[in-house]
Amino acid sequence: MLNIAITAGGTSEHIDGVRRLTNISTGLLGWYCLETILDYFCAEKRSDFHVTYLFTETAFRKALDKEQLPFVDFVPVTDAESVYHAVDALTKSVPV
Repeated sequence: MLNIAITAGGTSEHIDGVRRLTNISTGLLGWYCLETILDYFCAEKRSDFHVTYLFTETAFRKALDKEQLPFVDFVPVTDAESVYHAVDALTKSVPV
């Protein structure tokens, strides 16, 4: 089984109650990576892979084909700490 993790989109860090620093990444590269991986493995008729897609609310996304959905887990994240915890949990739960 091949386990793949992709992160996409810009995180946002709160400075105080009214201000925050934001990475304006669109997540487009992450989405293109996901599409390419799914297209490749599905064209090869392979089912021995799984993708964990960590994304922010501003990350580019569009609908996937329904036959591709079982191969992807979508994990929403917001800031660097949530990305850290999501990746930490992922690496402890699947072989790397």
